[in-house]
Amino acid sequence: MLHSTKLNLATATMDVPRVVAPDPATVRDGKAELRKLAREMLLSYVDLLDCAAARPSQLRGSDPMRLWYDPEVPRPPPVETVRAAVQNLLHVTNVLRPHQARLGLAERLRRGVAEKQAAFDALDAAEREAEEAASTAAAWAARAAGTQ
Repeated sequence: MLHSTKLNLATATMDVPRVVAPDPATVRDGKAELRKLAREMLLSYVDLLDCAAARPSQLRGSDPMRLWYDPEVPRPPPVETVRAAVQNLLHVTNVLRPHQARLGLAERLRRGVAEKQAAFDALDAAEREAEEAASTAAAWAARAAGTQ
């Protein structure tokens, strides 16, 4: 194997709150992480649309300590929640990009090797057919020379 499957999906360097809690099993699986983040982004977007329709005053963001969902837990306004979800999603996508590029390159190389192997097999088959045709022609020529 040419690459490590362990991914570092930390968002602490971006000053962005992490939307999905890190799970040791999920950190290794970028696809599951992307699904969680996409689901969270869609839910945040639905909440944003609900807020825009029902409570447009909450979208102004004038009170940064506004409580969202649970009065006991301070949450960012819905716009910030969507922003954080999108940034987390972009971060994970960027982390996975080199991994995906390596996998794509490996697949293209495997396909190229398989195509070349098929071409060599076709050449070997053509060579065997040519040798059989030459030996058959030589046998016919020997018979023809012997009968004359």
